[in-house]
Amino acid sequence: VIAVSNKGRGNDIRIGATVALTGTLASQGQAEYNGLRLAAEDINAAGGIGGRLVRVVGEDNQGDQKAAVSSVQKLLAADNVHLIFSGFTHITKAVSPIVKRSNRPMFYHSSDNTIAADSPLFFKDYFDVGRSGEDLARQLKSDGYTRAKLLTEISDACKLGMDAFKKSATDKGIVIVSEDSYAGTTSDLRPNLTKLALKKGDALVACSWRHSNILIKQMDELGIISVPSYQFYAPFLTQSQTDEMRTLFSKNGT
Repeated sequence: VIAVSNKGRGNDIRIGATVALTGTLASQGQAEYNGLRLAAEDINAAGGIGGRLVRVVGEDNQGDQKAAVSSVQKLLAADNVHLIFSGFTHITKAVSPIVKRSNRPMFYHSSDNTIAADSPLFFKDYFDVGRSGEDLARQLKSDGYTRAKLLTEISDACKLGMDAFKKSATDKGIVIVSEDSYAGTTSDLRPNLTKLALKKGDALVACSWRHSNILIKQMDELGIISVPSYQFYAPFLTQSQTDEMRTLFSKNGT
């Protein structure tokens, strides 16, 4: 359990955060938690909210849905937090029924709009993955591509994005030549890339957010780095912030 401050605990505003501080999603989870903590420090330094201090109580869910459910149950029952913060679609979907029953607000960091639509007390703070799909289709059309091959992680967020992309692409006369998908636990996308048989004139549309560094490196290994990729999540992620990855993304024209 991580707490920013115990000062003023009896009258403070308690934010319960279920975040991935360890595990494969830790780079994003730690950034979320640090952002909450820094915001609380700034607010408290300015006198708090209506004279009340803000305290962040964090629980590490390790990026796991079952652990997230347990963490939120504790935050609500034992820590008696006033609101919940959650990140990632699969985590937020798992905890949202519990938060909804508690009749407390939830702010979440995910591209899935449907969670916010489930309760007037739920608020999404992230980009719209469906709109991103439409933007990618518009960019393909602008760049002169009429053939697209799709590669996507099997996840709720990627499905929302790809469904929006396919609808918009069809409306713009872009042909979806083939598509393939993979489990989020995979670490080798070469079989999927080989199956797609990318060639000159194709554009690869990929929802491979936590695999973006793997995808671009294996495209280079297979000699298809010249096939441009259009990605929902890619170079801004922590695992992509190396000189090697930046060079490959630039080489690909991602």
